[in-house]
Amino acid sequence: VITFVLAWTMVIGGGAAMIRWMPELALQGDLNGIGNCGADLWPLPGRKSSLAGTSHMGPAASLQALLSAGPDGPAVTERFETFREGVQVCEAIIFLQKALDSGRVKGALARRIEELLDDRARHLIRSRPGQEFSWWALNTGWAERDERLFALCAEVARLPRQ
Repeated sequence: VITFVLAWTMVIGGGAAMIRWMPELALQGDLNGIGNCGADLWPLPGRKSSLAGTSHMGPAASLQALLSAGPDGPAVTERFETFREGVQVCEAIIFLQKALDSGRVKGALARRIEELLDDRARHLIRSRPGQEFSWWALNTGWAERDERLFALCAEVARLPRQ
């Protein structure tokens, strides 16, 4: 199931936009990660083979790789940076959800957080396998939702500790 998220992302047609939403898809789907992404297939210093052993798998054979071959090992790519942005969004979602669950936020602020998290989930649910993601990325206000998400995080972070 986990590998499906990443493979579907790369093959069915999401490109960079889908890579950006992969972490959130995994988070909203209650998955424990996104599956193999090439980072664990590099040769280790002092070893003749990668963690994948002698299989054909490796960074060159993976269309899921977020890293590329560099002169001294793995190198960061645009895919990786795009994915990192998605991970940061997930960290913000988790931060707000924990603030709600702990009772740290109440009243109007709690309602604004719940509304935003619900809105994000609704937009993600409307995106389904086999559907082009470009319309979703470009036409639904994803950047504004991200701005609101991080603004709410800043607001919660300024609250006094309990």
